[in-house]
Amino acid sequence: MLGKSTIVAALFLVAFVSVTEAQAAGVFGLDISSGISQSISQSGWSCLRTQGNYTFAIIEVRLCLSIIHCYLVVCVILFPLCLIFLLKGWQGGYGQNTFLSTAVARAWAGGMQHVDVYAFMCPRCSGNGVSGVQSLVNYLRTNGVRFGMIWMDIEQCSGCWNADLGSNCAWVQSLAQTYVNLGIHLGIYSSPYEVRVAPNRH
Repeated sequence: MLGKSTIVAALFLVAFVSVTEAQAAGVFGLDISSGISQSISQSGWSCLRTQGNYTFAIIEVRLCLSIIHCYLVVCVILFPLCLIFLLKGWQGGYGQNTFLSTAVARAWAGGMQHVDVYAFMCPRCSGNGVSGVQSLVNYLRTNGVRFGMIWMDIEQCSGCWNADLGSNCAWVQSLAQTYVNLGIHLGIYSSPYEVRVAPNRH
């Protein structure tokens, strides 16, 4: 039976091979989970910039559901021609990525041209909602984190959403409005499938 480290290495290898053939043109980046962001040094970011031609990073604001989930997200994001580098900073009820400010600083110092963060929040996850948005923005500003945008990660997860689609949509809208009211340049990180399915799954 393959261990997690073997599976992770294989997933990254597949992602790398899939991308290298398409690196002649386009903007390239990565979705970086909170766990992975802690292990990338400034020199590691520099290597990604010079050897991989990656220029865009978005870091997770909060912890991942699992190590395999995070690596799979990276592989999916890596596949298209136009790639985005995502650094996750908030993941449901799993706690904030307290290493975020250091990870973002390392990404900039390593030569990334754009660094953003993204946050997955859900109505049935502890510590989420408007107060979670306020806490996140306060953390970013208090710690002087330099970022371009915050991306709202809209995706399905078991037990995360309410039974009523309307209330889920209203909840997402309330978070988006809070970000905007706080002066945040906001984006939505999702897909047509997730937008249809996630708020309707409970």
